Amino acid sequence: MYKMNHKVVCFSIVCQIIGCFIWLFFAPDSLQPFQSDTLYFSILITLFAIISSVYFYAWVLNKMMVVSKIEMAGLIFCIWLFYLMPNLLIVKTIMVVDFQTAFYVMVFSGGASFVNAIILPFSRSSRSIFKK
Repeated sequence: MYKMNHKVVCFSIVCQIIGCFIWLFFAPDSLQPFQSDTLYFSILITLFAIISSVYFYAWVLNKMMVVSKIEMAGLIFCIWLFYLMPNLLIVKTIMVVDFQTAFYVMVFSGGASFVNAIILPFSRSSRSIFKK
């Protein structure tokens, strides 16, 4: 964790939280948490999910020791494509959710991965003693 630039990670978290509020504003009625009694619980779970995913992506980028920023962005998209996209099929087949709702949920994860792919390649530590 000491090799991460935590300012960049926090910037990515803030951008994703802002994107989450914008995404929820345009969400269909079936996804609106504002109509339920569990609004605060939904917000806490969402914040935990965003923070843990950003730190996971930053940790993976540090452990992989990828040099190119293009390769780092590609790695983030590959993680999203091969880990989260099968969830679209699982949600569609196991749960009774129409394709449009499941696709809308996956759009947020794709947007979050896009934000991570743009911001996190610059998350190398600025201290010269930790550079490889």
